[in-house]
Amino acid sequence: MVMRVTQALLFQSSKAGLQRQFQEIRSSQEQSLSGRSVNRPSDSPASQFRDLVAGSELAGVKSLKRSADFTAQRTDLAEQHIQVIHDQFLDMQELASQLGSAQNYAVPQIFTAASQRAQAAYEEILQRANQEMDGVSLFGGGRQAQPFSTDNVAATAIRMRQQGRGGMVATSGLNVDVSVATAAVPASVKITYHSPTSIDVFIDGERQTPVENGEGTWDIGRGITLTLPRPSEKPEDGGAFTDGDQFFFEIVPAYKGGVADRTLQIAGGQEFAGNITGAELIEGKGPLGRNVNLFGVAAGLRGALLRQDGDEVNAWLGQILEGASQASDLQVVTGVRTAQMEAMRDSLDADQLALEEYKATNVNVDVFEVFSRMEQATQAMQYMTATERQVLNTSLLDFLK
Repeated sequence: MVMRVTQALLFQSSKAGLQRQFQEIRSSQEQSLSGRSVNRPSDSPASQFRDLVAGSELAGVKSLKRSADFTAQRTDLAEQHIQVIHDQFLDMQELASQLGSAQNYAVPQIFTAASQRAQAAYEEILQRANQEMDGVSLFGGGRQAQPFSTDNVAATAIRMRQQGRGGMVATSGLNVDVSVATAAVPASVKITYHSPTSIDVFIDGERQTPVENGEGTWDIGRGITLTLPRPSEKPEDGGAFTDGDQFFFEIVPAYKGGVADRTLQIAGGQEFAGNITGAELIEGKGPLGRNVNLFGVAAGLRGALLRQDGDEVNAWLGQILEGASQASDLQVVTGVRTAQMEAMRDSLDADQLALEEYKATNVNVDVFEVFSRMEQATQAMQYMTATERQVLNTSLLDFLK
């Protein structure tokens, strides 16, 4: 009786051992087929937790990488368009240098053809300033709408030539109001001051008949109202207007986009600026601009050419050079931002690779280890099977006795 109990215990122990080794072989086979050491959370809760954490961080890195790619593409495309704008100003510089010389003053056909080139330059600059990528304006400050259109116009800053000589300087004392409904865009306005009750007005190449409405206010045509200073008032430069002083301003589309483009935020609170805005690029606002309205310069040069005034064309040369410098400065800024985006994208590539390798190391199986365990489990099963057979044979002989 004691022998039978002992044999039963041996049988049950061998049976449990066989089952364990069978499970070990099944697990090794599953790992060798899937290539993963953890095929279900219960296999290794700690490894599964580490895998989930790494997966979450990897998803965040991939999301940032997509944002960085998109931002880099936008800044790179913006840099290309700014280059075209800069090239247009170089062309206008050449045009003003050629037609500001005395020998061309008396050739109307040349001025007419040149005004068409200036008009084409204005249209090219306007087109580039309204460029989009994936339905979002490049220079719209994060807004989808076009930043410049003819339904939102304004007058540029007024510039003055004392006695119609020399270059153009900023001045004050004149106020301009524009009616969007009737103003033609672009328009270049030239006013020659004679007295508070007498002025000459040219809009582009057409002479206008200004109408005084009292209180120094004039309707000068095309929906434009001008307010002259009273005789006792003086502009900021300290001198009263005198007979022969000339004033210039342009009616061009005004910026209606957002304050700033979308920024890219990464871990640690670090931010990367997006594209520059149309206010910075076209109107020269902010610390990056030079306070030059690029639309106004192109429209002003076109107006001077339409008026066939070589001396006025020459006076625009300084503004053209400033506009070219403004475009060049902002192109450099955009190029730097593109380089920053590309550098951050490279860093994110390295982070992504490291996380993917960590996830692979955390859950991927060692093939040699699996085969070694499978071989050990197989040998153990063979030994236990032999032991089980011996126990069964001994039990049968005992039963027969």
